[in-house]
Amino acid sequence: MSDRPTLAVCMIARNEGKRLPTAIESVRKIADRVIVVDTGSTDDTIEQARSLGAEVIEYTWQDDFADARNRSLTEAECDWILCLDADECLAPESESALVQALSGKAGAYMVRIDSRVDSTAGKVFVNFFPRLFRNLDGVRFEGKVHEQVTPSLERLGMSIQVSDIVIKHTGYALSSPDMKAKAQRNADLLLKEVKERPKDSLVLFHLAEAYSMMERYEDAVESYDKALAAGKLDSVVRGALLQNKGTALVKLKEYEKAIVSLKQAREVDPGLLTVHLVLASALYGMKKYERAEQEVLSYISMCREIKGGSGVTLGHDPDIPNGLVMLAKCRLARGQLAEARKALEDALRMDRSKGNVHVLLGKIAFEELKFGQAANHYEEAIEAYPDEERLRFELARAYVACGSNDKAIRTLDSAIENGMGGPNLLRCLGVLKIRKKDLAGAIEAYRRTLDVDPGDTASRKKLAGLYHASGNTNLAKETLAGCSGW
Repeated sequence: MSDRPTLAVCMIARNEGKRLPTAIESVRKIADRVIVVDTGSTDDTIEQARSLGAEVIEYTWQDDFADARNRSLTEAECDWILCLDADECLAPESESALVQALSGKAGAYMVRIDSRVDSTAGKVFVNFFPRLFRNLDGVRFEGKVHEQVTPSLERLGMSIQVSDIVIKHTGYALSSPDMKAKAQRNADLLLKEVKERPKDSLVLFHLAEAYSMMERYEDAVESYDKALAAGKLDSVVRGALLQNKGTALVKLKEYEKAIVSLKQAREVDPGLLTVHLVLASALYGMKKYERAEQEVLSYISMCREIKGGSGVTLGHDPDIPNGLVMLAKCRLARGQLAEARKALEDALRMDRSKGNVHVLLGKIAFEELKFGQAANHYEEAIEAYPDEERLRFELARAYVACGSNDKAIRTLDSAIENGMGGPNLLRCLGVLKIRKKDLAGAIEAYRRTLDVDPGDTASRKKLAGLYHASGNTNLAKETLAGCSGW
């Protein structure tokens, strides 16, 4: 290594054998030491870490992330410490910024964390945390989960400056069940902290965020309000809290309350970006489409003015294609098909991967009786959302409108093979099987429809008719007996 100040990269990990190598490789050229505290892995995490030159500390998990993190700090005999998670990596273009910071005068540096997310508000969520700091006595993390080093830095009087260092985070790019499980784990730990510190506004805020990820929106709103009542939140966090409370209220369809919270968020932090999209969603829910469109246009305008991620903000990165999708929805609701299509085509030119664009373009094409185009768009949408049953149904409808009944049947059969089977899909399949004179297939489709929706009288009568046509009068009578008033 050169004569520059030394750097220890400190990590905690558990069952991260697949992701840990990427994290370690991203800092190997810069780090003088890499320290991994393993909290009880049952995979090859420890072997992977050691094979890449890391020092491994085997640690008994105490339901406390700060305690595990501080265990790594005790071994870091270097001038500086960079904290990194196993599901993160240093952005390659940030190596020079990190080296430069090591010779800086600040006591700690804020690092930008870019988290990949699957959200209607954008693809990247941005946070800033002091992940790089001098290795001084008294620097410690606090908090059982969402642990923070900032309080100890402030107590020591250490200056904190913003850096150009970027860390890429993949820990939020999870399936919905995995994300909810992670949120439940966090909520369990946070509830323990609430018992210890019931007036800690940051703990209450993080608890509300966990509830939101678990889709427990009423609990989330309650915790957001408790955090606001506790006070002691800086303007950045307070603005984010009010915005996220507004988002939870939109999910609850309490649109007027949402608008109040969102306007408060904008007053606290005029630089908030995503608040415009959430406001648009609230107004859209209230069928105030023109006002919703104005909020979307404000969002797009702000996106164009923002320069490459400068500043300390909480929220999603600018995502103009996402704004254009919301703009198209507003225009569709007002019957402006051509204008909606233009917004969607602009979004597609900027981001070819946006499956929701194809969903809306398919809807527009179908309404314009351009069934072949509709089918093409729904095929593209299914590539992005293979588990969306509604898209399989819409694609089948488009095929039927094109006269391609066989393609429609294959689409619906494939959906059923993949575990889908809602009543609309099954009824559609039943109709198509009848057209093909496939009585056995039609009977199966309508029988499964009644399994899903026993109260569907029309399908019950259709099934009885099919049994009768196949010569099974007894089953026909038994089926009709289930009809109300028969």
